[in-house]
Amino acid sequence: MFKTKLYALLVMLGIVSLLAVACNGELPASFPPAPTPGPAPAPSAAPDANFRFLISDEVNAIDKFASLNVTISKIGVHSRGESANWTEFTPDIPVVDLTTVMDEKAIEIWNGHLTPGEYTKVFIYVSAVNGTLTDEFGGGHPDIKLPSGKLQISRPFVISEDATTSFVYDVTVIEAGKSGKFNLQPQVAQSGAGIKFTEVKQDRDRDRDRDRDRDGVVVSLEDTLWKLESYGPSDNLTGVLEGTEITITFVSAEGSFNGTAGCNHYFGSYAVDGSTLTTSAIGSTEMACDPPIMDQEQAYLTILGDAESFEIDGNDLTIVCGTSVLNFEKD
Repeated sequence: MFKTKLYALLVMLGIVSLLAVACNGELPASFPPAPTPGPAPAPSAAPDANFRFLISDEVNAIDKFASLNVTISKIGVHSRGESANWTEFTPDIPVVDLTTVMDEKAIEIWNGHLTPGEYTKVFIYVSAVNGTLTDEFGGGHPDIKLPSGKLQISRPFVISEDATTSFVYDVTVIEAGKSGKFNLQPQVAQSGAGIKFTEVKQDRDRDRDRDRDRDGVVVSLEDTLWKLESYGPSDNLTGVLEGTEITITFVSAEGSFNGTAGCNHYFGSYAVDGSTLTTSAIGSTEMACDPPIMDQEQAYLTILGDAESFEIDGNDLTIVCGTSVLNFEKD
């Protein structure tokens, strides 16, 4: 009788233990995981990464640039087969200066684990392109166009479970004749999983050097007066109206910003984490100006309210907001 009660008690304890584990979302090894319907989930970087994504640049017109910074907001790969779908992920290093990865040089911007299998296409979404010409070619910031805001390559490759696939995505800049205008496009012949490359690491010293003005003084996002030069979609920028001025200053001691938007003074709060920039609680005075000035002001404040990241290159500040940018110069 005692053995029977003891056996029943052990059975009950086992059931309770299983229920407790199930409520915590963890099932024993003998329980198969539930299927996950729908599109493939976004992957995450992992120690057992089976896929590396690198950026390189085939030399075309890149030698005319002192810097050419491409901001990549998203990467996507398309699988082959009956369950074919897009898998998208965000790069760990979103901004790449193409002048640092010419020829066989390449920089890793993401690594992680993807579902093993065959893949047919790769695309990158580019939210901003900002280049500075060398003094030999006149300096300044030329017009660089990017069709549709993304670059796509059809280049089949295979990812396995027990090996790491390195995919090099080659991006090149080409001048349209001798117009001084440039196009950014993928270089299919230099892209793929079997491309020979020499890996380079993010050059922190070079990044620090680029954050200095022409006098060698370190330039910071914060506590600096910035004057807007242009704004709007990165491939169709609009210059500031003549006779108006738009400025911004990020006050580090207060975590706030303020400036003039061309007609009204405005203010708000911000937060910085590395190159990530977020803004909130934007307010302004309520003066009325001519319609074109008010339209410019509204467009500027709307983009600023969607800020995602920033980059400083010498005297220049670029704030990236989705597919639009705000280009400032140190005043």
